[in-house]
Amino acid sequence: MGSSIEAPGSNRASSASGIERLAGSAGVSPAMSAKREQIDCSPSTSKNGNACKNSVAPSGLYHLMELQPRAHARGYFLLPASLARCLIQANLRTTNSQSPDLELASLNSRPPSKVQEEFLKCCGSPEWARRVMAERPFASLDDLSAKSDRVWWSLEPNDWLEAFRSHPKIGEKKAAQPISGEARRWSEQEQAGLLNSEQKILEDLAELNRAYEEKFGYIFVVCASGKSSEEMLALLRVRLENNPEEELRIAAAEQAKITQLRLRKLLAVE
Repeated sequence: MGSSIEAPGSNRASSASGIERLAGSAGVSPAMSAKREQIDCSPSTSKNGNACKNSVAPSGLYHLMELQPRAHARGYFLLPASLARCLIQANLRTTNSQSPDLELASLNSRPPSKVQEEFLKCCGSPEWARRVMAERPFASLDDLSAKSDRVWWSLEPNDWLEAFRSHPKIGEKKAAQPISGEARRWSEQEQAGLLNSEQKILEDLAELNRAYEEKFGYIFVVCASGKSSEEMLALLRVRLENNPEEELRIAAAEQAKITQLRLRKLLAVE
């Protein structure tokens, strides 16, 4: 399937089941890349005329999103902003047909270097990835989760800081150290609450991010899944008041939450 522009009608369902039906009818998986562009299809808009002229979309603000088709090349789809946000937050894994048990068996049997690569998608500390890999075999997701937590809280602060550097700042896309494409997509999904945020909130987040990094020496780490931009901004303001020792433990606890969520994604447990 070549690149195409499609626009769902405004009466499409916005629930998770409705999203699945919409994705299925478009022949795509809702696993988005980082490429998104806001398109204004209002009649007065001329620069986006080529993108909008063949669509059935009503006037308004849309996201041009690159979606992964099930069996073909990627295509571009014009989606209402609210639906684009729902697709990211839903994190529907329609392309992964393996069961958690099969994924767990794969983790238990793969070469150590490959398993560490997988774990680094969940937490950017090489020492954490190495030690968790050494805890194999894993009897269940609960077993893996417990061993992950035990290893995490046994690490040195420098290992925690290394994990923090694998995250982009809230509101940004690029992390301080190289990360895999899958980790980058997961980060985008986790920060979906920033979509369509008011410019003032984004500016405040950027300003307080700088203040936080100046005070503590590392980026503001928060488990952003399910949080709005307003909630993240409020948390940032509160945590700026902490002392360095207290804040490091809080940031480490937030990283532990992120790691647990990503381990579930790694095993296709949603």
